[in-house]
Amino acid sequence: MPNIIVPSKEASDKAQGRVRVLLVVSRQSTSDELVFALANAMPALLILVHSSSEALEVTEAIKPDAFVLEPTLEEMSGVDLCKRLQAQPGFARIPAIFIGMLTAEQHRSLAKRKVVNLPYPFEPKDLQSALETLLNIPKVSVSPDTLGVIEHERSSVA
Repeated sequence: MPNIIVPSKEASDKAQGRVRVLLVVSRQSTSDELVFALANAMPALLILVHSSSEALEVTEAIKPDAFVLEPTLEEMSGVDLCKRLQAQPGFARIPAIFIGMLTAEQHRSLAKRKVVNLPYPFEPKDLQSALETLLNIPKVSVSPDTLGVIEHERSSVA
């Protein structure tokens, strides 16, 4: 059974008033770029997971304000994951940003959802702008201590 890592009280206290973003990316290079882009964009608490199953495990505990994910993941498509995440009670209105190209069919299946698609490679300012628009937040200047990153790691309970 996997351990679910929930932000510590200290991390939660530090995150008060900040945007909580669940990043679901399987490629390390993409996750590095996303963390860097968001670190320079807005005060945020980023929760980084590397699989759809991890995303489904932690969503309720962290109550993200936005999902940022890849269209292609190992266990299920990012589109299917987005639909499952937004189907959970209280998460129907949580916006999602896909990093990478969605097909025309995927666009149609997401048409009535709060979703933005940014082609890869993306511009950090485009990611910032998309989050600010989707979350209706003002532009803010960011200092190095305004970002928190928690990487969820699965481990077995003995």
